[in-house]
Amino acid sequence: MGLGRAHDAGLPAGARGVSIADVNDFERYLAAVEPRLAAGRYVAFSPAAPSGTTLAGARVFHRREFVLARFGIVDAFFVFAAMAAADATPDAVRAFSSSAFELALTHKSWLPRGFGGSAVAHPVVVTRRAGAPLRDFMVRHAPKHWASFEYPAVVDLEDGRLHLFTGTPIWGGIYYDAFRREVTAVAQPPTEA
Repeated sequence: MGLGRAHDAGLPAGARGVSIADVNDFERYLAAVEPRLAAGRYVAFSPAAPSGTTLAGARVFHRREFVLARFGIVDAFFVFAAMAAADATPDAVRAFSSSAFELALTHKSWLPRGFGGSAVAHPVVVTRRAGAPLRDFMVRHAPKHWASFEYPAVVDLEDGRLHLFTGTPIWGGIYYDAFRREVTAVAQPPTEA
């Protein structure tokens, strides 16, 4: 049994051009990653997303845990959204990622960032095809925040690849390898049998 849908209001506002085939691909993809999310102790989460934002219709999964190495409670979120290939631009992904990060901050524990509380947002755009500009953007896009993290990824269903930041920044760098491993373990497109 899957974790269910965090939202059933349709697709993100920025993805109005998504075809029925894209919707079906997105649903199949989510069905494949839900067991991975469950294994990582993520549960479906239904925050209120204002209509007209890049999060309307996104599927959200959340995990809250105490992490000694981070000195407190870490609220981690995976936020998935379908995006038509023509709409999957660096600017659109940046806007979606930023909105997902704001959602994570809004729904993290009451403890202040840096003083017992932090948030980690893993925004994941699922598209049929990620163009070269988007692929190039993703390998160098690493938004920086104080005592919280935003680590976006793009799933290209056509080539079966996951595109994400591949570097290691100096500030917060000790966490990036763990983020990369977790996002890859959860969001990597399934291989066809």
